[in-house]
Amino acid sequence: MKIVEWRKGKEFPFRREDAGVNKRIEGFVRRVFDDIIKNGDSALLKYIRKYDGWNPRSSEEIYISKGEIKKRFRGIDKNLKVALDTAKRRIEKFHRGTLPKSFKIRERGIELIFRVVPLERVGIYVPGGKAVYPSTLLMNAIPARTAGVKEVFMATPSAPDSLNPAVLYSAIISEIDGIFLMGGAHAIGSFVFGTKTVPSVDKVTGPGNIYVAVAKREASKFVGIDMFAGPSEILVLADGSVPPEFVAVDLLSQAEHDENAVPVLVTTSKSYAEEVIKILKELLENSPRKKIARKSIYKRGMCFVVESIDDGIEIVNRFAPEHLSLAIEKPKSVLDKCRNAGTVFLGASTPEAIGDYVAGPNHTLPTGGMARFQSTLSSADFVKAMNVVSFNKKSLENLGKHAITIAECEGLFAHASAIKERLR
Repeated sequence: MKIVEWRKGKEFPFRREDAGVNKRIEGFVRRVFDDIIKNGDSALLKYIRKYDGWNPRSSEEIYISKGEIKKRFRGIDKNLKVALDTAKRRIEKFHRGTLPKSFKIRERGIELIFRVVPLERVGIYVPGGKAVYPSTLLMNAIPARTAGVKEVFMATPSAPDSLNPAVLYSAIISEIDGIFLMGGAHAIGSFVFGTKTVPSVDKVTGPGNIYVAVAKREASKFVGIDMFAGPSEILVLADGSVPPEFVAVDLLSQAEHDENAVPVLVTTSKSYAEEVIKILKELLENSPRKKIARKSIYKRGMCFVVESIDDGIEIVNRFAPEHLSLAIEKPKSVLDKCRNAGTVFLGASTPEAIGDYVAGPNHTLPTGGMARFQSTLSSADFVKAMNVVSFNKKSLENLGKHAITIAECEGLFAHASAIKERLR
């Protein structure tokens, strides 16, 4: 991890790679989508056999109904069950507060309504392979259910006999309506366009590899998506008051995600930075995911030494990290200055990892600098708003003349006539 001494006003020495700009992958995704549109289930089965590691004989084999999910579940470790139940409860409680509310305005013959309506159907992608991500399912399905979405389906690249029990249990407590055993771009395309077996959805959420990420970006032309998810990021802003061991393990916790993950330390002390890096190297040697984490730390990791915390906040707001850890003595004193971050973790007792599982807020966060303009996933992402307008004759007479004036100014004379006709 390279140490860079940085002062306000200097050029920012860090540039992100755009993981999504890959013409070969974009072309592949479009071909898969076209195939799904033209050939439906037969195309889907072809891609499952080729890329998902199992050989379904028919489309019926790729679907597990809500009732069948319960039948297949054979139990999990008691402590894990309690942990998942706790996470479910806390996620649900927090996300109830994120829902926008409908409202009405009534005034002299006018009624204006802002009507919040849940989406009809959502598809959630849960990565498969060797990793197990029950938390991903909880963080996507529970906000959708809290929002009142009528149907919530899940896709995961798994064979019928390989579904992880923790994921099955999370599907049960999240009230998933069904699981489709499909992955990659073909899963996203099937959710978007629908097949005989897979229903089309209004929105697709959930993380995945670069093929899934690019497929979701292509899907956004047709349905809603949560966001374009790039590699995981953490920026730790430290003043030296938090034990360096805490900071080192927080950096490692993101580096172990992906070799393209971005761990960044910003501190006011060069000696503190050197101590953190020393501990990080020691932790790395004992990490079960050493190969992945090493590439992340040495290829993408950065350490900035700044003159003041305010200079550090300048880096925070330019970088707009997915996760921001304020490892400083009085983190709330600078919180208002930190405008751009997915989630902020305050102080020594708040590791980023607690937010991944049981804190309550969502762990689906904007990456790649998108925290400058995009928010974390919440129940608000699973509703839409409709405006409703009602005028009586008298209220139209009172306001119509102003609308006519503006319509004529814009040269839209039929607009003006639509009002004049009603005022005759």
